[in-house]
Amino acid sequence: MTKTIFALTGAALALTTAPAAAQPTVAKGVTCTKYVNGNCVQTHKVKYKVGYVFGPSYTYTPISDIPQTVVTQYSLEDKYRYVYSDGNVYVVDPTTYAVTRVITVPGS
Repeated sequence: MTKTIFALTGAALALTTAPAAAQPTVAKGVTCTKYVNGNCVQTHKVKYKVGYVFGPSYTYTPISDIPQTVVTQYSLEDKYRYVYSDGNVYVVDPTTYAVTRVITVPGS
């Protein structure tokens, strides 16, 4: 019984110390604009990054003011709030007011 418990404890320890899957990382204030095989190969400097909180009193951009090609290509919906600034569309969660996604508008 002692050997079984020891073996299970060792297996659990091995599983918890296994390296996590590599996450694409980019510098602060930079977003990845192109991925190849899960790796970021092209970046773009942005004013706001994912996680930035705009707050409830910020003047958000109506979805009708965002280029229709971007709305269609990225399946933007009315349920989110948007900030369209500096050639980027910042998708904002309506409950937390935090940026959840940064989209670089082509040709901006």
